[in-house]
Amino acid sequence: MTIATDDRCLILAARQVVAAALSRAMLDPRFGAGVPSPDDEELRMIAELWRAWGDDLCDCPPASLGLGELLPQAVDPQPLCDWLALPNQRRQQAHLAVFGLTVCKQCPPYETEYCHWNDPTYRSHQLADIAGFYRAFGVEPSRHRPDRHDHIALELEFISLLLCKQRLAIESNQPDHEATCETAMTAFVHDHVTWWMPTFAKCMQNHIEQLLPQCPSGDLRTDLTTLHSLCDLLRAFVAAVRLSLHVEPCRRIISPQVTPTQPADSEDEAACGACDAAGDCNAAQSASR
Repeated sequence: MTIATDDRCLILAARQVVAAALSRAMLDPRFGAGVPSPDDEELRMIAELWRAWGDDLCDCPPASLGLGELLPQAVDPQPLCDWLALPNQRRQQAHLAVFGLTVCKQCPPYETEYCHWNDPTYRSHQLADIAGFYRAFGVEPSRHRPDRHDHIALELEFISLLLCKQRLAIESNQPDHEATCETAMTAFVHDHVTWWMPTFAKCMQNHIEQLLPQCPSGDLRTDLTTLHSLCDLLRAFVAAVRLSLHVEPCRRIISPQVTPTQPADSEDEAACGACDAAGDCNAAQSASR
């Protein structure tokens, strides 16, 4: 069955909004200070778009899932909305409780900390490959939001960017550009998303479960519980993106392998910030409303 152009654009815009929301949720709240929280209409839109995406994949059997993934239609998007609606100070407190001030050994939010081979050269090559994807689509390092290229928030932001660019290529009748975006998305999801993000989310849930007994009541316990449920959405999001692109599931068992020091000297390991297409991404959000 052929999907009409307008419908394809709406589907891509919906996916872009969800990816951008998850990227913001996974971002260290210190870098989001001063950014206003989404209003009720934006949060309602995120929830509705996720449910529509899940309904679109309702025929996917559990056997089609990769390790750590969840069925999209079985996951409630409300925790994502609840987390984004929290005051930045509360999100900072919960984020600090989970990740600390250095790279968290229990659930590091960096792709290369899950590499099976704990070799600096191998990890540097992985970081360079991620940086190559970013540069190919106009993403430049940002000193305002310093972090490694393999941070989960930046990888989710890049997915959002690719979805935005693909939609704009369809709208402007540029099939070659559309194909380039989809090919890049498929390669990036296969090489840098499916194999580690669900495991990260599950490790994060396990870590939060260890922290909760220390927080018998109060805002911190509530916010950690919200963050725990948000991880289910991340696990389902990876499944949804992978299934949409027909990428094979990953069932390889991995675990965090945090290195004592973090390389951060080369350009390939520099920070990744907002790209030149930020206005286009905002347009994609508006188009989906």
